[in-house]
Amino acid sequence: MTLAEFEKGVPRDKFMPVKIYTSMKGEERIYYAYCTTVRTVHLNRAKVRLVVISYDNRELAGRPSFYVSNMRIWGANKVLQTYALRWSIEGFHRDAKESLGLDDCQMKKMSGIKRHIAMVFLADTIVQISSGFSNIVEGLMANLRTIGAKCSWQTLRRSVPWSCM
Repeated sequence: MTLAEFEKGVPRDKFMPVKIYTSMKGEERIYYAYCTTVRTVHLNRAKVRLVVISYDNRELAGRPSFYVSNMRIWGANKVLQTYALRWSIEGFHRDAKESLGLDDCQMKKMSGIKRHIAMVFLADTIVQISSGFSNIVEGLMANLRTIGAKCSWQTLRRSVPWSCM
């Protein structure tokens, strides 16, 4: 059975409203979701958590989206909330690799890898704090959204002593 066939067999009264924060800024949206655990043929009949969603309207009109998770104890809220924040996490990983040197780690021992990751997070924290506290209005006007943009902005501001930041 395909997901589309499965979705058509779900009674419409089983779709429940789910409030999701769609960004780190706290923007809310309501979706109508149905969540269940099923066995899949393509994953060696393993049990997975299936969330049938995408209906952003009460009429359940439009094309549904399907989300599958191996976290079978999660409800629709947790699966959808995790997916909604995924892009913020992906953006951080991209910026950490490109601007903070996360991809330059060539260590073999786990302790060294952990130290390198900790230093990357520390560098990110310093960049966030230094660009946030100094001239907040200037930073907002510069519209600095990525770590790379903040690093570039800090490079341009090198003439300002750290004690003034």
